[in-house]
Amino acid sequence: MKEDRLSFFPRIFRTSGSLIKLRLDFFSAAVFLRMRLLVLLLLLAMPFLLLAEDSPLESLPQAVRETIETEKGDGVVKSAESYDWGKVTIFKIEIDVNGIPARELQIAGNGKLIRADDLRTEKEDEDGE
Repeated sequence: MKEDRLSFFPRIFRTSGSLIKLRLDFFSAAVFLRMRLLVLLLLLAMPFLLLAEDSPLESLPQAVRETIETEKGDGVVKSAESYDWGKVTIFKIEIDVNGIPARELQIAGNGKLIRADDLRTEKEDEDGE
């Protein structure tokens, strides 16, 4: 009977050791699967990240070009990108003044100004702090 009790403990240790090994194997497998899932999601997201396309100024709708002319002031259009936001096409326009990025406009396809950011003010705030 005493031997049965003594032989019982090594079985528990062996079982718990394999349980610990099993847990570690499961944990490392779960981490591995999560990493693979992350890579897969990044690969699937790449085409959507590349949807923003450069648009030549002449190819923009007339209403968008008129809004750009109104808003650019002394600046020069550096780049124009378009992307879809739901059913609306948004044009992101970067304007430089004297070779320095000055404004960024977001204009809807119908010519409505969605957002205008003055990049010079943000730069001065960063320098002043």
